[in-house]
Amino acid sequence: MNTADTVRRVSIASSILFCIGIGPLAWSAQSGSIRVQVLDRDGKPIKDAQITLYRESKEAAVGAAQTGDDGMAQLENLEPALDYKVKVAKPDYAPVVYREIQVYAGKRVSLPFTLRRASELVDH
Repeated sequence: MNTADTVRRVSIASSILFCIGIGPLAWSAQSGSIRVQVLDRDGKPIKDAQITLYRESKEAAVGAAQTGDDGMAQLENLEPALDYKVKVAKPDYAPVVYREIQVYAGKRVSLPFTLRRASELVDH
């Protein structure tokens, strides 16, 4: 094996190690996230609300999460884009949708949602 072959093999090995070790960190810096907080009209957290993430340019959902005891949910590793849509739904509550959410690389968008019981929206 000559010197050129050795240099090429070391270069290839270094590239592979770089991709394995640094690649995930680089990807996280290139993605964004959305944090959702879901509360009722009294400001109390709503547990187990379903969060569904869509892109306006795509028909299918591109992400989903569920709120915890604190009414919070996180959608991470999102491709930067200007056309996200978030739907929040829970049985017995009227669903809420936010459109045209902008996600930027390395940034987190925080979205507060207030859900109202479906029975409150019915005319009596």
